[in-house]
Amino acid sequence: MDRKEIIRILLTIFVAVIFVASYASFGSTGSMTTTTTSSIAPQTVYGSGNVNATVVGYGSLMTVFINCKNQSVRNATNANVSNSLSALENNNTINNFFAPNQSAYTIYLNTLNSYQLASFLNSTAGSNESRACLSYKGQTQLLLPPTASLYVSSQKVTIPLPANLRNSTLNVKILPINSVLTLRISTLLTYNGTVFGNMSVSALGGS
Repeated sequence: MDRKEIIRILLTIFVAVIFVASYASFGSTGSMTTTTTSSIAPQTVYGSGNVNATVVGYGSLMTVFINCKNQSVRNATNANVSNSLSALENNNTINNFFAPNQSAYTIYLNTLNSYQLASFLNSTAGSNESRACLSYKGQTQLLLPPTASLYVSSQKVTIPLPANLRNSTLNVKILPINSVLTLRISTLLTYNGTVFGNMSVSALGGS
C-alpha cells in the first residue's frame, strides 16, 4: 500500500469522524453550539496492531520462577538455585538477589546478562525434573521494525514508525539475542499517516 492510498483511507475516516461530531453538536432545535479554544490539536484517529520486534539486549533485573508439582523436587530445585546464586554473588558475577517467596528469585545482574544466567542455572539444575520447573523473565531491550501495519476502524494501513519510538524495554520471557517477539502496539495517527505522540507497547499472551 503506497503513501497516497494510506492518506486517502485516513482522510476518509477523518471526514466520517468530523461529520458525526458536527452532527452531534447541533441542538434539538437545529442550532449549533459554538466553542472557542486557544489552540487546535491535530485531528487524530486510533490505530492498533501487532509487530514482530527483535531482541537486541537485556536490562539489569531478572526473575527466576520455580514451579514444581512434586514437593521434593521443588525443595531440591530451590536449594540448588539459592546455592548457585549465592556463589555468583560471592564472586560479584551478580550484584544481589532475594527470594520474595518460595517460588521466585529476583536478581540484580552484573557481569552476566539475563540469558547467560538463565542458561547457567539450567545447566546446574541437577535433573531434567528440576530444569522443567524453571522459567525466566527479565528486562529485555527490543527493536521494533521501521514500519507497522495497524488497523484504523476496519481499514489496515502501513505506517512508518519514528526512530525514537522503535526502542522499547519490556519485562518478558528471556530469549536469545536476535530472537523475534510479537508485540501489540497502539497509537494515535494524524491524517497523513504519522504517529502522533507516544505509542503503547505490550507483549502478547504469556510473554
